[in-house]
This record gives sequence, C-alpha cells and structure tokens, in this order.
Amino acid sequence: MNSVGIEGSPTCSTCSLSESPGLPASPGLSESLGLPDVARFGVAQTRTLRAVAALGVLGALATVVGARIAADPQGDSQGALADPSTAQSTAAVASSEDVADVIIEDQPSTLTANQRAGLAFLEVAQQAGLSAPHSSSSNQADMAMTSGAAVADIDRDGWFDVLLTRVGLPNALYLNQKDGTFVDVTARSGLDQRPLMAIPGNASSPVRELVGGSGAAAFADVDADGCLDVFIAGVGAGDNALMMNDCAGRFVDETADRGLSLPPTASKLGAQGHGVTFGDVNHDGALDLLVLDWDTAFLNSTVAEQVVEEIPRPGSNCERTKAIRKRLAGLPNEQWRAAEEPNRSALFMNTGDGHFVNATNEMGLDLGTRATFTGDFVDMDADGWEDLVLAGDFCTSTIYRNLAGERFEAVHPSSGIGTDENGMGSVVADVDRDGDPDWFVTGVSMPTEGETCSPRRSNIGCSGNRLYLNEGGMRFRDATDRWGIRHGWWGWGAAIQDFGNNGSLGIMMTNGFNGYEPPLDRFGTDPMRFWVPRGLDASDTDSGLLVDGAERTGLLSNANGHGLVPFDYDNDGDLDVLIANYGEPPSLYRNERPTDRYWLTVRLEDSTQPGNPEGIGAKVVVTPQDGPSPSVDTGATDGKDHSASAGVLGPVTSWIATGGSYESQRPAEVHVGLIGGEPVAAVKVWWPGEPLPQIVTDVAPNQVLTIRR
Repeated sequence: MNSVGIEGSPTCSTCSLSESPGLPASPGLSESLGLPDVARFGVAQTRTLRAVAALGVLGALATVVGARIAADPQGDSQGALADPSTAQSTAAVASSEDVADVIIEDQPSTLTANQRAGLAFLEVAQQAGLSAPHSSSSNQADMAMTSGAAVADIDRDGWFDVLLTRVGLPNALYLNQKDGTFVDVTARSGLDQRPLMAIPGNASSPVRELVGGSGAAAFADVDADGCLDVFIAGVGAGDNALMMNDCAGRFVDETADRGLSLPPTASKLGAQGHGVTFGDVNHDGALDLLVLDWDTAFLNSTVAEQVVEEIPRPGSNCERTKAIRKRLAGLPNEQWRAAEEPNRSALFMNTGDGHFVNATNEMGLDLGTRATFTGDFVDMDADGWEDLVLAGDFCTSTIYRNLAGERFEAVHPSSGIGTDENGMGSVVADVDRDGDPDWFVTGVSMPTEGETCSPRRSNIGCSGNRLYLNEGGMRFRDATDRWGIRHGWWGWGAAIQDFGNNGSLGIMMTNGFNGYEPPLDRFGTDPMRFWVPRGLDASDTDSGLLVDGAERTGLLSNANGHGLVPFDYDNDGDLDVLIANYGEPPSLYRNERPTDRYWLTVRLEDSTQPGNPEGIGAKVVVTPQDGPSPSVDTGATDGKDHSASAGVLGPVTSWIATGGSYESQRPAEVHVGLIGGEPVAAVKVWWPGEPLPQIVTDVAPNQVLTIRR
C-alpha cells in the first residue's frame, strides 16, 4: 500500500490486538553456514518515531490510507464472525506531537529440532544469473510499490523460466539452462520493448514526466495455439501490453488488436498495475483476464471530502471509507471521477479466439471504488465455480461469488472477511487441512507497547495481516492471533507451501517500504517472515500455533521485496523461492532441505480445452498412505477437523491457480510433501465444472505426475 491523502484523525481504525474470546491463549540452517543457535530472528530494536501533523489531500506521495471497509459496495456492518481484535475501533487520541515507541519484537533465539525440521535456504541469485537491477534509480516515489515476477515454462522444456518486471529499464526474461543458471534472452524475445502512455495533462499538472515501468505480469495461452503469451501491466508512464508469442521465441505487441487497450491516466502516480490474473470465469475453455490498477480516485472525490468533514474525528478510517463508497454507489462516474483519471481495473472476457471484451460492469464487479492490489480465482464455496478473491487497500478486500459464470456477487461483510486495513498480498490455501480454501492477506503492522497504532496520521493501517479460516457456506473466522501471524511489518508477496517436504505448511512473506519520513522510514529494512508450526513442542506461554523461523532458516533478506514466487527452479523436488526486490536485483533462495524427504508434484493436461490446457481452476486432492498425525486445537467451533501439527494430515487439498501473492505468477501445479516413501493412495482431480473427480491410484512418490484428462 502506498500513500494517498484524505486528511484524517491521528488514530488507527482497528488496532486492538487482543485474542478473540473463546479461543485458547495462544533442522534450521545447516552447521556449514555458520549460524549459531543463538542467532536472532529479527532486528531486536526499538525506534522512537515522532508523529507528524496530518497532511492534506494527495501529494505525489502522501501518506497511507490504511483502513479497510467491509466487503460489499453498500458498506454494511463489520463481519459478524470477525475476531474482535480486528473488528472493533480503538480511538487513539494522541496528538500529532505525541511520541510512540514502535517495537520490533524479539524473536526466539532458536527453534527446536521439530520446528526446524531441517529447513534451510541459501541465496544464489547472482550465481544463478539473476543479477539485473530492478530499476534505473532506487528512489522513485511513484514506483514504490512495484517489482514483479512471473514464472512459467515458456519454452516447454520442463524447466521453469522467469520474467522480472522493471522500472526505467526493459523487463528481463530469463530462460532456465537446466544447470542451476538462467540466461537473459530479453532482447531476442521482443520483451525489451515497453509501451508508454501519452499521459494527458490537467489543470493542476499540465505537464508531467513519469518514469515508464511495468508491474504485474502473467503468462497464458490466450489464443490456444500451444504457446504462452504474456500480459504485462504498466506503472508510472508505462502502459499495459499483451505480448503474443509467435511460437518461435519472439513476442509481439497486439494489445489494441486484441481488445485490451485502456485509456491513459492523469493520476499523479500514473498507472499502478499491480494485479494480473487469468482464470476461466464462465468455463468456456478460454482464459479470461483480470487487470487490477491501484485506483484512489474515489478517495479524492468531492464526495470523499464531504464525508471526511462530516464524520467525527478521531474515528474509524474504515467507517469513513465505507461511507464514501456507500455514497458513490450508483452514481455515474462523471459525477465524481475526473475524466482524465479513468478506472483502469477491468475483467476482460476471452471471446474464444484470443480477443477480449471488457465485461467488468456486465459481470457485476465494482472495481472503480476498490483500490485493489491482488486477485485470484478459486472456488471458495465448493459450488464448482471459481470465485474472485481480491486483496484491496483502504478497507476494500472482498470476495466476489461466481454465480454459475453469468455474473459475480459481492460477499456480504457478515461473512467474516474485510477487516484487513491494508490488504496487499493474498494467498488462498487449505491452511487448517479441513478440505476447504482459507485466505491469508498481508497488511501493515506497527505494534507498540500499548498494542495500539502509532499516533501518526490516521490513514496508516496498523493491525497487520489477516488469516480468514473457511467455515463453509462462504463464512469465515478470523484466526490471525490464534496462529500468531499478525505482525509482518509492511507486507507484500506471500506463499503457503510445504517447503520442508515433511507434510507441514509454512507461511512465508516478504515486506518493506521505501518511506521518506517517520514512521514510514522505519519499514525500509524489514526482515522477511517465515512462520513454521510450533507443533508438539508448543508451550502454554506460546502466543500462536506458528513461530517465525526466517533468519534461522537462512531467509536473510531485508530488501523491499514485492513479488514472491515459490517454484522448483532446479527440479530437485523441493520449492525454492524467488523474490523481486524494489530498486535492487532479485533474491533467489535455493531450498537446502534434507534429501531423505518425499514429495509429489501434480500437473494437469487437458487436451479437450486447448485454451486452458493446464486445468486452471481445478481442485486436486492428494491422499497419502500415512494416517493423520496428532492434532493441534485451532479453536474451531464448526465440528470439523482442523489439525495443524507437523506431518501429512490425511488428504491434502489444493487448487490449480497461478495468481495471488503480490505482482506474482506461480506455476500451475500442486506440490505436496510426504512423510514416508510408500506409494500415494490416490490423487483426485475435479476438472473445472465437473462434479465428479478423475482418480489416479497407487502413485509413486518423488515424481512430477502429469494427469491427462
């Protein structure tokens, strides 16, 4: 989340960090790397930050509007199932001259052997050939939220390739050389060409010069010719581009011809294309395209100014933002949106031949009053249709239910979602292993000793990440504190995977922000987060089911990371991690887990749907031979098994999707860690739109299994 300027009170809308009523209180890096057991996880320090006076309406980079409103366009009440620690308002009455101590809490000096579980990562980006800087300058205010990565097997040789988006420089395409290295093929691929917008002037800024750049990107075979094309979103003066693959290794810009042109913007920050996601919304076999542009025009409208004046201060930012969106609902754009600042978020439906039509309004999506960052298509309610999950800034995260491919409907906030203030990164995964998709949203946290926001300008969110556990029927329970994953500092990309190939999920996130004044400057060197299960070694004094093991497992980056992609770049059976850093070269962490682990990777091949050959939208359930390990009480009240200890916990449910994280695309596959080397009992695949699964039995471990429809 960036800075936008609605003048507000020096308070934070949802900053109480107490545990929910009814919930219980809540091998690492190898010896050869030379880290002693007493190594610290984070930077154990306290910085004193002086709050400054509230700023006025939007400068080129004002301050952060950090509160989130509830999830439907009418902005109804907060979620009934939400954790009170994130659903209620705490009024901080400190003045702009007060001082707050923002705490970076100490982390455990060591993990137990069970918690470490042999996890270790080694940073190898430079030796792998991924050494290109992200931008031509490291200090560009309008680009402070971008550095993207897309991973796919572009040349179909069985090894994943990498596209890194950049600012002021051509994007960089790297082909995997199958020996642990990559080679830069940008120039010969045609992706060195970056389209620029002819940005119109306006009364306040008739001439503007912004650096051209790219944000999110995603590969897909949009014309069903067997070759991966790529859509790249613009940032600053950079424009969106659909680059079509000629199947000879070169990409050609066909954006306008394919119906994907969007009008230029005169926004002070230029384009802010941070989300690109493909999915087959209507199950016609052709991949549709979601483009998300971080749009703050609704917060700078005359309606917004009126609301800010009317709502008492100090007060809730989410309440103010909710009121703004409620008043804007139903109003024609021309009544509140400047003509030179059009909304550039859109859902484009594929006509079946690689051409697109903008169907945003027809499909029931309100993207004009949502400052959305990240989207993904996943069936959240098990009705056979992929829903749209959106992480949005300024209290605008939501889920849109897919109504049989005909249109979308916003999920009511009483479902328990939408309490996150600064939704930026997003991961959908079965975190509690009960068979349905849960939702992790990264945000901004500034914990203080009093567990309230720093008395800074009210538009900075402070209540951190959210974990929404799916309780069925499109209802969710906020389990953030129970799992101990609230504080990730200024969070962006994330992943939830079995990185140790031991049947246990870890939650990884990257973070950081290039702030220029207190307290934003405090986020410039945020450490990574990597939460692993406490497991059976948990004690009564532990504050959550997970514990941070980032530094102890070798994840030492404190760069401003945005994109984060887990993928097996060296084909050795475990998940490595690519992080796209703002203003710096990327980080590539090679997974050094023990070699005596077992795993299974599942990929799909659908020859009946040439426009969606990888089966995006399918559900995959892997049932190992091993029985469940002893469970851990997660505080669930729905009567289902939400076991969360280490070890394969019965069937492992996943979904084939490539979106999520932040400015990231991951491979269309499912990776599962196994406890033993026995054959997997069954792999079940529910192809998109199919009520019954295709079943493969007696599957050997340690292989990439391709299931053909």
